[in-house]
Amino acid sequence: RRTISSATAAARLTPKRPEASFFNCHGVPPSTILAAPSHWGPTMDLRLPEAQASGFADVAGVRIAWRSFGQAESTVLVIPTWNFVDSRVSASVVADLSRSFRVVTFDPRGAGHSDRPATGYRHEDHLSDAIAVTQAAGLGRTSVIAGSAGANSAAQLAARRPDLVER
Repeated sequence: RRTISSATAAARLTPKRPEASFFNCHGVPPSTILAAPSHWGPTMDLRLPEAQASGFADVAGVRIAWRSFGQAESTVLVIPTWNFVDSRVSASVVADLSRSFRVVTFDPRGAGHSDRPATGYRHEDHLSDAIAVTQAAGLGRTSVIAGSAGANSAAQLAARRPDLVER
């Protein structure tokens, strides 16, 4: 496994169009926010395994990029944490789970290969993104994993669309 320094990780995670970044509109440079905390150690591996499938889900004209890893029958949807990081932030989870499950994750709007709309960053929008990705990837009922801000989308998904959430 190849690892990269936290400074390199922060540089790679900096939005391609900084003017679309939530933090830049508040005057905080992304490198300040994205620097890895010292307890993570000097390096972290942000490489996702090779995807077996990928595509885009359309949410009212906003394209949300998703990727699928592993080929098991049981599925797991990994909901992203924040808009200023892409799906690589969950690389270690995806790598571990894809050995036993089909794992689908996606770049949140405003990051990675997903569109960067000027508006549309409310909790409702993130919920719509998770629903659209679940449907576009053909998941049916799936287990859901999320952390940080993504936990809100996971809870809302389970509450509003129990037909899509196994656990």
